[in-house]
Amino acid sequence: MTNYFTNQADIAELEKALKAYKQCEANLKEPNPDLFWNRATILEYLERYAEAIQDFNTANHIDSSLQSDKNAGKIIDFVVKTANIVQSRSNSSQKKHLEMVRSIPSSLDCFLKFPSAKGADSTSTNYSVKSVGDLAGGPNPGAILTCRVLMHLDRP
Repeated sequence: MTNYFTNQADIAELEKALKAYKQCEANLKEPNPDLFWNRATILEYLERYAEAIQDFNTANHIDSSLQSDKNAGKIIDFVVKTANIVQSRSNSSQKKHLEMVRSIPSSLDCFLKFPSAKGADSTSTNYSVKSVGDLAGGPNPGAILTCRVLMHLDRP
């Protein structure tokens, strides 16, 4: 773990450290709060929050003087606040999405110039706006598909 944070090593170093902590935990005769604290730190960094909270709480159960329950609480607060922000933005952006969809042009009454494949001269062609359903498989000469790409990422 120290090698990763000190020397900016590859993230694979953290995965190796997690494996080492797991193996060490299996061989412990007595629970070691530092093991759980360190592993929780790595898990928090890797955004594996549920596991990090569990290890911080375990470290606190073994040695409450570490006050690692405060670290677990900070993670929980962060996750709740982040979820609330995402939810509120998701709700408010539905109107924006509808406005964007309405702003997509349904026709183009002009000539568009594009450089030719050779790059020496330009060609003028009248293009018409098509919907996805209007497009045929393969080339669609003279067709323009206008759209907005909306991304919604769900992350556990």
